[in-house]
Amino acid sequence: MIDGSAPTTKDYFYRNLCRIIPFDQLTFLGGNGWHDKISKTTVVNKKAFEADLLQADNIESIGKSDVE
Repeated sequence: MIDGSAPTTKDYFYRNLCRIIPFDQLTFLGGNGWHDKISKTTVVNKKAFEADLLQADNIESIGKSDVE
């Protein structure tokens, strides 16, 4: 999902239902496809996504002590 949560079966169904929109090539005008925008999903590179999450975690931990 766009927020990083795992999609449910309902989300998969809804995304695939949105793919029925005719003129699939035109649905990509403006970035992500309409089926992703309507269903609030996106396809990501899992390794890059996890690396970004780790980097964000590391940045947030700067200045925090391990002992509290």
